Amino acid sequence: MGLGGSKRSDNSGRDRIAVQKKCKVTPRAACQNILKIPKFLPDYFFVTKTMSSLFVDEDGDVAHEFYYETFDENNSSRLVKKVDNLRPLGPIEYAIPRLRADSPFVIWEARSR
Repeated sequence: MGLGGSKRSDNSGRDRIAVQKKCKVTPRAACQNILKIPKFLPDYFFVTKTMSSLFVDEDGDVAHEFYYETFDENNSSRLVKKVDNLRPLGPIEYAIPRLRADSPFVIWEARSR
């Protein structure tokens, strides 16, 4: 065992904190270069379509949930949730693009006086 192999480097807590700070600063610095152009925001920060939570039944009706009415022997009626022959609506496009949830900047309204 030589001297180089027997010595362990001591990683103090300060070294680990410095590495974490470098990782957090890097994405912010990359976005600052993009956002220096006034009144310009790249399409990367916008969402134009999303998956819909709606379903379509065999008649072409669109809704979140479908129910049908059943009658018992005592002429009482119940609503039963329909789960057969439903398919998801799929992706829908937004009329107005929305900002991504993970956008790396803060937007606020400035009121002029």
